[in-house]
Amino acid sequence: MLIALLMRVVCGPFSAVIITLIAFDHVAVMQAADAVIAGSSKLHPVFRQGLWGYVDNQGKIVIQPQFDSAQDFFDDRAAISSNGNAGFIQPDGSWVIVLPRGTASQRRISEGRVWFRVSGLWGCVSGEDGTVVIPPTYRFVEDFSEGLAAVTEKAPDVAKEEVFDAGLSGFVDRSGRVVIPLQYSSASSFGDGLARIREPLSKSYKYIDQTGKVAFTLDKLVDDPRNYVGSAGKFSEGRAWVAFDGNGQGVPSGVIIDKCGCVVGKSRFDGVRSFSEKLAIFASGIRLVMPVSTAM
Repeated sequence: MLIALLMRVVCGPFSAVIITLIAFDHVAVMQAADAVIAGSSKLHPVFRQGLWGYVDNQGKIVIQPQFDSAQDFFDDRAAISSNGNAGFIQPDGSWVIVLPRGTASQRRISEGRVWFRVSGLWGCVSGEDGTVVIPPTYRFVEDFSEGLAAVTEKAPDVAKEEVFDAGLSGFVDRSGRVVIPLQYSSASSFGDGLARIREPLSKSYKYIDQTGKVAFTLDKLVDDPRNYVGSAGKFSEGRAWVAFDGNGQGVPSGVIIDKCGCVVGKSRFDGVRSFSEKLAIFASGIRLVMPVSTAM
């Protein structure tokens, strides 16, 4: 979310980072920033005397420090943990979801579902009442997006405690049903009906639709065979970023593509966030830049 990144960069430990904002249509950048800030959460985690609570925008304590950990509010829910229990609270501080005992970490609520991790594996509960929908099964997961979530199985014959024991990736729906088989070496969340995947033993990234059909590959973006696509982002508002790597001559830093896989903009950057309201944050060195793209 754009505001979360902006607030953490400006107010968090990286406050020295320089921020430049440029809109797609070249207008009222500061007005756009003000609009983003206006939509931020009214409650924020605060750490006092060894426990976490929440303060409002004036710094007044609204929820007394009582939690072992606390995250930002999102859609009036905040992930917390206390005395070995984990779950979510609402703005008045009352618990609305209690996750299974032994939960080591959890993701935010996405499309009515919450991923939780127990003994190194991720499961999923209902975001309404905490009912387990998917028992702890997967080594890595992405938040639900457009009805599906990317999941990665645990590689067979490897201990749960191993960090790099991931197997193949695929997609499940909100009921836990495997919709696109676990057959990829990596997979990311859907955006604008497309998701980035990579097949085993391949350096080539592709985008697929929700049936698993390949929409386009990114090979055509690289002229020198010594160069390759290093990473590619989630589509949002018809745009996605692609970053390059390699030892070839003239390797481009990165480009912006449309849903046909065509280049619509170029920029030098080290990292990027998805487009939101025709804006995107790109990182280049210590400078964050929102580059101009072509009109949509």
